[in-house]
Amino acid sequence: MSDIIATDLQQLEPSSAFIDLFELALEDGQVLYFHDGLEADLSTVQFRDNASPYALRTYTAMPVLMEGLEMASDGAPARPSFTVANILSMFSGLSGDFTNDDLIGSALVRRRTLKKHLHGESAAGSAGTAPTEFPIIKYIIDRIASESNTMVVFEVAVPYDLEGIKLPRRVVVGKYCSWQYQGAAANKGGCSFPADSILFIKSNLNDDSTRPHRAFFDIDDTLLFRADWFTNSNAPDWASGQLYKATSYVEDGGKYWRCTAEHTSATGNKPPSVVWAPIFTYVTHDATNETYAVGDRVFLNDHIWRCIVGHNSSTSSVGTILPSDTSKYWVRDDNCGKTLQSCKSRFQYVPRDFSGVTPEDHLPPDGRKNTTGVLPFGGFPGTQKF
Repeated sequence: MSDIIATDLQQLEPSSAFIDLFELALEDGQVLYFHDGLEADLSTVQFRDNASPYALRTYTAMPVLMEGLEMASDGAPARPSFTVANILSMFSGLSGDFTNDDLIGSALVRRRTLKKHLHGESAAGSAGTAPTEFPIIKYIIDRIASESNTMVVFEVAVPYDLEGIKLPRRVVVGKYCSWQYQGAAANKGGCSFPADSILFIKSNLNDDSTRPHRAFFDIDDTLLFRADWFTNSNAPDWASGQLYKATSYVEDGGKYWRCTAEHTSATGNKPPSVVWAPIFTYVTHDATNETYAVGDRVFLNDHIWRCIVGHNSSTSSVGTILPSDTSKYWVRDDNCGKTLQSCKSRFQYVPRDFSGVTPEDHLPPDGRKNTTGVLPFGGFPGTQKF
């Protein structure tokens, strides 16, 4: 009945025609804006964001179809199908080795409004205000239902529908990994990342020999690395007009930064920026007579510890001062963010070079990841492509 009413409205009053707007968020942060079309000669429309500052977005017309949107008061939520013409050819920005599988796990937002509320139409409203639209629904692309040379059909699910799915001895909990970090070594879960954070990485494809490298990251996936490596030759001062590669490290503002994408430096991409990731440094713990301030990081017993209470390491009368899980002076800083990005940072670690021969000689990563490296399934919906 509702489809008949909608069709009659569109025939009687063009300004009352419904329009579906879609926003597809890719893993690299890029967002694709498109709609299912209104008229034969209409290629793009504009509509404001629903959150301040209500930026105006341009939506490109595409042959798309979303079906199975029926709502029920009981039972499992509907899993709509999202059919789209070959998306790789529709957007010139999706090039290189990007495939339809790379869209699995991406967020798809469906917005719906009337034609008269679009930018430039009679009831568009003023700039800087929230647009008029129906409730927004967010989906997660869960799998590819079918694929051909001309179109691909995705099955999508609302985020909460992905929680509670029972896998062998596991229950999916949103987008987060439910395994204990490094738990396999202690028989407390399936996370197989080494307890000492040492990865043995092959130096090249034609050589079976490996070199040990430590991969330390904090809960926000910020690299933790030994301070003595950051000499002026390894991490010179940041300078404008320089070509920085994915293996480049610099010092700026009293902090160290790791290049994440090759670029020529300019004022606009000076750290902190999207092409530079911060680094926290550590030193080996000294238990003799060292003064530690809040925020200092040290290495001891295969872990990185962050000082939370300033103290002198030789003062034994005030309680347990050695870094440990029970110390009131330290907390463990090398930890996992429990997200897919956290998993990739560790299991797909690529060192800057392979000259180190012991874990103590380990070298920091470059800005790329070994995307062929296997990621253990960590409770993430849509990880089939990895």
